Amino acid sequence: MAAIDTSPVGFALFDRVLLTVHPADCSVRDFFEARLSQMIPHAPRHDQRQQDLHDVAALAQGPSYASAAAQTGRTGDDAQTDDNALPPAAAHEPGQDGAPGMRHEGRGSTSRLPPNPADLMLRIVNHMVDSYLDLRRLLTKQFGYLQQELLSNRNQFTNWQALLDSRNTLHMLEDTCEDQRSAVQEWIDALEEWPMPAEAQAARERELLRVRSRDVQEHIERVLGHVRRLENSAESAVQMHFSAQGSRTNDIMRTLTVLTAVFLPLNLITGVFGMNFDALPLIHAKVGFWIAMALMGAVVVGLVWWFRRQRYLGD
Repeated sequence: MAAIDTSPVGFALFDRVLLTVHPADCSVRDFFEARLSQMIPHAPRHDQRQQDLHDVAALAQGPSYASAAAQTGRTGDDAQTDDNALPPAAAHEPGQDGAPGMRHEGRGSTSRLPPNPADLMLRIVNHMVDSYLDLRRLLTKQFGYLQQELLSNRNQFTNWQALLDSRNTLHMLEDTCEDQRSAVQEWIDALEEWPMPAEAQAARERELLRVRSRDVQEHIERVLGHVRRLENSAESAVQMHFSAQGSRTNDIMRTLTVLTAVFLPLNLITGVFGMNFDALPLIHAKVGFWIAMALMGAVVVGLVWWFRRQRYLGD
C-alpha cells in the first residue's frame, strides 16, 4: 500500500512557462533535473542557462498521481508552487545554430530537450504513468503467489489479509488511473480548442503535442486494462477457491454418508441378536456368531459394490 501513496499534482501552461503544483517530497523532480542537466553542455558561459534548467527540473509531481489540465492547477495542503521557464536555447527554430544536444525532440523521443512547456508536462505525466509498471509487476507477482496458495490442496489458505490489501491496492490504482485518464482527456479537448498556428514549425509542434498526448492516454489505458485484468483474475481465483472448498466438502459428506449407510444394516443385525429372547435362532448354536459375522460381511460387500456401481464412492 505504501508504494501507491499518491498526492495530487497540477499543471498550468503559459507561453513559455509551466506552473506546477506538487508535494515537497517529489522524486520525479530530481529525476527530470538530472535528466535535463545531461542534455546541455557544462560550460562556464552556460551557467545561467543551467540555473534556468534547474528551475525547469523543479516541475514535479507526487509519488505517482498526476492531474494534467490546461490553464489550471490543483493545490493540496502539502503542496508548493514553482514558476519555471524553459531555457532559451530550447526554443531554437530550424536553421538556427544551437549548441550540441539542444535539438528539439521528435515523436516518442525523450533524449532531446522539450520544445515547449506542454511537451515537458506530457513527459512528466508519461514518466509517472510508466512508474506504475513496476507496481503492476509487483502486484502480478503477489497475486500469482496468493492464487497458488488459494488453489493448493495441501494447506488451508489463511492469508486473507494480504489478499484483501492487494485488492484494495488494485482498487486504488484503478481510481488513480481513471483520474489521470480524465485529466489527460480534458487536456486533449483543450488542445483541440487552441487556435491553429500560422507557422509551419508551430503547426508541427502542435501535431507532436497531439501525438504525445494520445500516447500518454494510451499508456494510461494499458495500465488500467492490466489492473482490471488482475482484479478479474483475483476474483476468479477466490471463486475457484470456494468452489474447490465446496467440492471437497461434498466429497467428505458423501464418504460419511456412505459409511453411515453401510453401518446401519450392521447395527440392525447386532440389535436383533442382542434381544433378550431365549427362542432366537442361532442364539445357542456354536456357529451362530460366525454365521452373523458372515451375514454382516456379505451386507458390507453388497452395499459397497452397489455404491461403487452408482458412483457414490470414488475410484
